[in-house]
Amino acid sequence: MRYLSSVQRWRTRWSFCCCSALSPRLMTHQKRSSMTPHCAEGNDRCSGRTQGEDREPASFQQSPGNRTEEPKDTDKRDQNPSDGPVEKQNNCKVAFSASLLDSSSGTQGPFNDLTTLIFKHVISNIGNAYNPNTGVFTAPVKGAYHFELYAGGLGQGRGSGAVLVKNGARQVLAYEHQAKGYSSAANGVTLNLEAKDAVYVQLWYGSLIYDSGNHHSTFNGHLLFPM
Repeated sequence: MRYLSSVQRWRTRWSFCCCSALSPRLMTHQKRSSMTPHCAEGNDRCSGRTQGEDREPASFQQSPGNRTEEPKDTDKRDQNPSDGPVEKQNNCKVAFSASLLDSSSGTQGPFNDLTTLIFKHVISNIGNAYNPNTGVFTAPVKGAYHFELYAGGLGQGRGSGAVLVKNGARQVLAYEHQAKGYSSAANGVTLNLEAKDAVYVQLWYGSLIYDSGNHHSTFNGHLLFPM
């Protein structure tokens, strides 16, 4: 059995030669088969990748029309619609001072009812919140305001007095009664005002108020700070 026949030897040699000649082609065909897209499986392998490569999940693939851009950083001050008004209020400057008479001397009163006093001589009126035609101060912005009033008198057997009024409600009274000679009454108050609140001074019941070119009787106010 060790010795093969000549026919068997020939067949063995022919098979070996055929396999040797065909083996490179078979190996090339196998490599190409591994790289061939498997479209019959109905998946996304038609991209030409090998089976071992990872693909980006479909959920992360966005078309150009569906792509969303990340929000850009913006200045927070631009997003606040109240920045303009707040800045305007912070820059608001309000102050005024006015005396009862322009230049002449004289008295007003007495009256049986409270009577609004019109301080005609304007010494200062920053912001134009005080109206010398009506004697009324109108708050331009919401804030804390400080007011002072001075009422001069000449005696004459009656007191001199004035009351500070906010929107019809009495706040503080300045009153002095002196039988003879010059007298003066004064008072002040800080008020929280809303925009368009009205503040004014009224002559007290049965009282006199005196003023001259020296400006004894005055109405004063200014904005401390907006709120």
